[in-house]
Amino acid sequence: MKIKLIGTSHGLPEKDRFCSCSVITVNGSHYVIDAGVSLFSALLHNDYVCEDVKGIFITHMHADHSSGLVEFVDLMSWAKKLVRPEIFVPTVAGKLAIQMLANAMDSGSEIEMKVYSEGTVFEDENIKVTAFRTAHGASTFGFLVEAEGKKVYFTGDMKGDISDMPEFVYDDETNLIICESAHNCLPKLAEKFNVMKTDRIVINHIAPKHSIAEFEEAKPLINKPFDLAFDGMEINL
Repeated sequence: MKIKLIGTSHGLPEKDRFCSCSVITVNGSHYVIDAGVSLFSALLHNDYVCEDVKGIFITHMHADHSSGLVEFVDLMSWAKKLVRPEIFVPTVAGKLAIQMLANAMDSGSEIEMKVYSEGTVFEDENIKVTAFRTAHGASTFGFLVEAEGKKVYFTGDMKGDISDMPEFVYDDETNLIICESAHNCLPKLAEKFNVMKTDRIVINHIAPKHSIAEFEEAKPLINKPFDLAFDGMEINL
Protein backbone atom coordinates (compact mmCIF):
# COMPACT_ATOMS: atom_id res chain seq x y z
CA MET A 1 0.00 0.00 0.00
CA LYS A 2 1.31 3.43 -0.96
CA ILE A 3 -0.15 6.67 0.37
CA LYS A 4 0.53 10.12 -1.05
CA LEU A 5 -0.66 13.23 0.76
CA ILE A 6 -1.56 15.69 -1.99
CA GLY A 7 -3.19 18.32 0.23
CA THR A 8 -2.32 18.76 3.92
CA SER A 9 -3.65 22.23 4.79
CA HIS A 10 -6.55 23.16 7.07
CA GLY A 11 -9.69 25.08 6.02
CA LEU A 12 -7.66 27.50 3.88
CA PRO A 13 -5.10 26.61 1.22
CA GLU A 14 -1.62 27.90 2.02
CA LYS A 15 1.15 28.97 -0.33
CA ASP A 16 2.78 25.55 -0.04
CA ARG A 17 -0.21 23.43 1.03
CA PHE A 18 -3.40 22.52 -0.76
CA CYS A 19 -6.56 21.58 1.15
CA SER A 20 -7.30 18.01 2.14
CA CYS A 21 -6.62 15.20 -0.32
CA SER A 22 -4.84 11.85 0.00
CA VAL A 23 -4.37 9.04 -2.54
CA ILE A 24 -3.94 5.38 -1.66
CA THR A 25 -2.49 3.08 -4.33
CA VAL A 26 -2.85 -0.71 -4.22
CA ASN A 27 -1.98 -2.98 -7.17
CA GLY A 28 -2.08 -0.06 -9.60
CA SER A 29 -5.52 1.13 -8.51
CA HIS A 30 -6.02 4.50 -6.76
CA TYR A 31 -8.42 5.46 -3.97
CA VAL A 32 -8.90 9.09 -2.93
CA ILE A 33 -9.69 10.31 0.59
CA ASP A 34 -11.20 13.82 0.40
CA ALA A 35 -11.19 16.25 -2.51
CA GLY A 36 -10.45 19.71 -1.16
CA VAL A 37 -8.26 20.35 -4.22
CA SER A 38 -9.06 20.67 -7.92
CA LEU A 39 -9.04 16.91 -8.08
CA PHE A 40 -8.48 16.13 -11.75
CA SER A 41 -5.70 18.69 -11.93
CA ALA A 42 -4.08 17.44 -8.72
CA LEU A 43 -4.16 13.82 -9.89
CA LEU A 44 -2.63 14.68 -13.26
CA HIS A 45 0.09 16.86 -11.70
CA ASN A 46 1.01 13.94 -9.45
CA ASP A 47 1.22 11.53 -12.40
CA TYR A 48 -1.89 9.50 -11.58
CA VAL A 49 -3.93 7.98 -14.39
CA CYS A 50 -7.46 9.13 -13.61
CA GLU A 51 -8.96 6.05 -15.27
CA ASP A 52 -7.26 3.99 -12.53
CA VAL A 53 -9.10 5.79 -9.72
CA LYS A 54 -11.54 3.22 -8.34
CA GLY A 55 -13.02 5.07 -5.36
CA ILE A 56 -13.40 8.57 -3.90
CA PHE A 57 -14.37 8.90 -0.22
CA ILE A 58 -15.37 12.22 1.35
CA THR A 59 -15.10 12.47 5.16
CA HIS A 60 -17.52 15.41 5.32
CA MET A 61 -18.95 18.07 3.08
CA HIS A 62 -16.99 21.14 4.21
CA ALA A 63 -15.49 22.75 1.11
CA ASP A 64 -11.87 22.09 2.10
CA HIS A 65 -12.69 18.36 1.88
CA SER A 66 -15.21 18.18 -0.96
CA SER A 67 -15.16 21.13 -3.38
CA GLY A 68 -12.92 19.35 -5.92
CA LEU A 69 -15.74 16.93 -6.64
CA VAL A 70 -17.58 19.55 -8.70
CA GLU A 71 -14.86 19.70 -11.34
CA PHE A 72 -14.41 15.94 -11.20
CA VAL A 73 -18.10 15.13 -11.73
CA ASP A 74 -18.33 17.72 -14.50
CA LEU A 75 -15.37 16.26 -16.42
CA MET A 76 -16.58 12.68 -15.91
CA SER A 77 -19.79 13.54 -17.72
CA TRP A 78 -18.29 14.80 -20.98
CA ALA A 79 -14.49 14.85 -21.32
CA LYS A 80 -13.51 11.83 -19.24
CA LYS A 81 -16.25 9.26 -19.77
CA LEU A 82 -13.86 6.37 -19.10
CA VAL A 83 -13.19 7.68 -15.58
CA ARG A 84 -15.77 5.92 -13.43
CA PRO A 85 -14.75 5.60 -9.77
CA GLU A 86 -17.36 4.92 -7.15
CA ILE A 87 -17.95 8.17 -5.24
CA PHE A 88 -19.06 8.20 -1.61
CA VAL A 89 -20.41 11.24 0.25
CA PRO A 90 -21.89 11.39 3.77
CA THR A 91 -25.14 13.29 3.12
CA VAL A 92 -27.97 13.41 0.61
CA ALA A 93 -27.71 17.21 0.66
CA GLY A 94 -24.04 16.98 -0.27
CA LYS A 95 -24.77 14.64 -3.14
CA LEU A 96 -27.50 16.91 -4.46
CA ALA A 97 -25.33 20.03 -4.09
CA ILE A 98 -22.49 18.52 -6.13
CA GLN A 99 -24.89 17.30 -8.79
CA MET A 100 -26.70 20.66 -8.98
CA LEU A 101 -23.44 22.57 -9.44
CA ALA A 102 -22.32 20.16 -12.14
CA ASN A 103 -25.73 20.35 -13.79
CA ALA A 104 -25.49 24.15 -13.83
CA MET A 105 -22.56 23.60 -16.20
CA ASP A 106 -24.81 21.36 -18.33
CA SER A 107 -23.19 18.19 -17.06
CA GLY A 108 -23.11 15.71 -14.23
CA SER A 109 -26.70 14.49 -14.09
CA GLU A 110 -25.81 10.91 -14.99
CA ILE A 111 -22.96 10.59 -12.47
CA GLU A 112 -23.97 8.44 -9.51
CA MET A 113 -22.78 9.21 -5.99
CA LYS A 114 -23.50 6.98 -3.03
CA VAL A 115 -24.46 8.21 0.43
CA TYR A 116 -22.76 6.22 3.17
CA SER A 117 -23.10 5.94 6.94
CA GLU A 118 -21.15 4.15 9.66
CA GLY A 119 -19.76 0.72 8.87
CA THR A 120 -18.27 -0.81 5.75
CA VAL A 121 -18.44 1.71 2.91
CA PHE A 122 -16.56 -0.11 0.16
CA GLU A 123 -14.69 -3.32 -0.49
CA ASP A 124 -13.08 -4.67 -3.64
CA GLU A 125 -10.21 -7.03 -4.46
CA ASN A 126 -7.66 -4.47 -3.17
CA ILE A 127 -9.06 -2.48 -0.30
CA LYS A 128 -11.71 -2.24 2.42
CA VAL A 129 -12.94 1.13 3.73
CA THR A 130 -14.90 1.42 6.99
CA ALA A 131 -16.45 4.67 8.26
CA PHE A 132 -16.44 5.81 11.90
CA ARG A 133 -18.49 8.80 12.98
CA THR A 134 -16.73 11.83 14.49
CA ALA A 135 -18.19 14.77 16.41
CA HIS A 136 -16.81 17.57 14.21
CA GLY A 137 -20.28 18.04 12.73
CA ALA A 138 -23.60 16.34 12.16
CA SER A 139 -22.29 14.05 9.40
CA THR A 140 -18.52 13.80 9.77
CA PHE A 141 -16.46 10.62 9.57
CA GLY A 142 -13.03 9.05 9.68
CA PHE A 143 -12.01 6.09 7.52
CA LEU A 144 -10.20 2.87 8.39
CA VAL A 145 -8.48 1.59 5.27
CA GLU A 146 -7.35 -2.04 5.14
CA ALA A 147 -5.20 -3.37 2.30
CA GLU A 148 -2.44 -5.93 1.86
CA GLY A 149 -2.60 -6.87 5.54
CA LYS A 150 -2.10 -3.24 6.66
CA LYS A 151 -4.45 -0.90 8.52
CA VAL A 152 -4.46 2.90 8.25
CA TYR A 153 -6.89 5.24 9.98
CA PHE A 154 -7.62 8.66 8.47
CA THR A 155 -9.24 10.57 11.33
CA GLY A 156 -11.09 13.21 9.32
CA ASP A 157 -11.89 16.30 11.39
CA MET A 158 -12.60 15.76 15.09
CA LYS A 159 -13.36 17.46 18.39
CA GLY A 160 -10.50 19.36 19.98
CA ASP A 161 -9.95 16.74 22.67
CA ILE A 162 -10.20 13.85 20.13
CA SER A 163 -12.69 12.13 22.46
CA ASP A 164 -14.43 11.03 19.26
CA MET A 165 -11.43 8.94 18.20
CA PRO A 166 -12.82 5.41 17.74
CA GLU A 167 -12.01 2.89 20.46
CA PHE A 168 -10.31 0.49 18.07
CA VAL A 169 -7.23 2.75 17.84
CA TYR A 170 -6.61 2.03 21.54
CA ASP A 171 -7.61 -1.64 21.46
CA ASP A 172 -6.40 -2.96 18.08
CA GLU A 173 -3.15 -2.69 16.18
CA THR A 174 -2.86 -0.26 13.28
CA ASN A 175 0.15 0.50 11.12
CA LEU A 176 -0.54 4.21 10.76
CA ILE A 177 -2.87 6.92 11.99
CA ILE A 178 -3.14 10.09 9.89
CA CYS A 179 -4.49 12.59 12.41
CA GLU A 180 -5.83 16.07 11.81
CA SER A 181 -4.39 18.98 13.82
CA ALA A 182 -6.47 22.02 12.85
CA HIS A 183 -8.93 21.65 15.72
CA ASN A 184 -6.83 20.48 18.66
CA CYS A 185 -3.73 21.22 20.75
CA LEU A 186 -1.17 18.50 20.07
CA PRO A 187 0.84 18.66 23.34
CA LYS A 188 -2.35 18.16 25.35
CA LEU A 189 -3.02 14.96 23.42
CA ALA A 190 0.34 13.31 24.06
CA GLU A 191 -0.99 10.86 26.66
CA LYS A 192 -3.73 9.73 24.28
CA PHE A 193 -1.27 9.32 21.40
CA ASN A 194 1.01 7.24 23.63
CA VAL A 195 -1.66 4.63 24.36
CA MET A 196 -2.80 4.24 20.76
CA LYS A 197 -1.76 0.85 19.40
CA THR A 198 -0.20 2.13 16.22
CA ASP A 199 3.26 1.99 14.68
CA ARG A 200 3.27 5.61 13.53
CA ILE A 201 1.28 8.83 13.65
CA VAL A 202 1.36 11.46 10.91
CA ILE A 203 -0.09 14.88 11.73
CA ASN A 204 -2.17 16.23 8.85
CA HIS A 205 -4.73 19.01 8.12
CA ILE A 206 -2.24 21.54 9.39
CA ALA A 207 -3.08 25.08 10.49
CA PRO A 208 0.42 26.58 10.36
CA LYS A 209 -0.21 29.36 12.91
CA HIS A 210 -0.42 26.80 15.70
CA SER A 211 0.03 23.23 14.41
CA ILE A 212 3.70 23.44 13.46
CA ALA A 213 4.82 24.93 16.78
CA GLU A 214 2.60 22.50 18.70
CA PHE A 215 4.02 19.57 16.75
CA GLU A 216 7.56 20.52 17.78
CA GLU A 217 6.43 20.81 21.40
CA ALA A 218 4.58 17.50 21.34
CA LYS A 219 7.12 15.37 19.47
CA PRO A 220 9.48 14.73 22.44
CA LEU A 221 6.47 13.62 24.50
CA ILE A 222 5.36 10.91 22.05
CA ASN A 223 6.63 7.35 22.39
CA LYS A 224 6.34 6.36 18.71
CA PRO A 225 7.28 7.82 15.31
CA PHE A 226 5.43 11.12 15.09
CA ASP A 227 5.74 13.05 11.85
CA LEU A 228 4.41 16.27 10.32
CA ALA A 229 2.76 15.90 6.92
CA PHE A 230 3.61 18.00 3.88
CA ASP A 231 2.18 18.15 0.37
CA GLY A 232 3.72 15.41 -1.72
CA MET A 233 4.63 13.23 1.28
CA GLU A 234 4.75 9.54 0.33
CA ILE A 235 4.30 6.68 2.78
CA ASN A 236 4.91 3.05 1.83
CA LEU A 237 3.53 0.26 3.99
